[in-house]
Amino acid sequence: MTKEAAVEEAPSIELEYANLRMLCVDDEPTFVETYRKYFGKRGFEVDAASNLSDFEQLVRERHHHVILLDYYLDADKVSGDTLMALVEQHDRDASVLVVTGRPSLETAVASLRQRAFDYLSKPVKIDELAKAVNRALEAKGLLRMSASELQRRIGEKIREGRKSLGLTL
Repeated sequence: MTKEAAVEEAPSIELEYANLRMLCVDDEPTFVETYRKYFGKRGFEVDAASNLSDFEQLVRERHHHVILLDYYLDADKVSGDTLMALVEQHDRDASVLVVTGRPSLETAVASLRQRAFDYLSKPVKIDELAKAVNRALEAKGLLRMSASELQRRIGEKIREGRKSLGLTL
């Protein structure tokens, strides 16, 4: 196999999230590491915090486009109310996705009132989390679509329009 053939056969990997920053906040290291690996491979620059002091420092130091936030940091005895208030104070433009192992109607309502973009319960499938991140980025106008995805969506809209006008067979 020639070098050119090997290059043609290799799948093209686009970095969906190039130049975007994410902050993962969770007191369970396995979740943080999973998020870091998954989103890091897709181009995010990923910061991580497992306690209140690390979170405060990171949220003050730099802007993050997306924050994956565990609602409870048990070791620090702090809840999402406090964490969301810090985000509001220091990184207001970040899209916050609350991911919790103890979901409840009260915490969901509180999170959404404090302008969380989404509220997900653990264990969350990584592809569902990625979809939520995409929705948050699209809502802010930060996610660029690949050419193939743009063509697919345009084709979909054309088909829908033709169908609604009775122009399809």
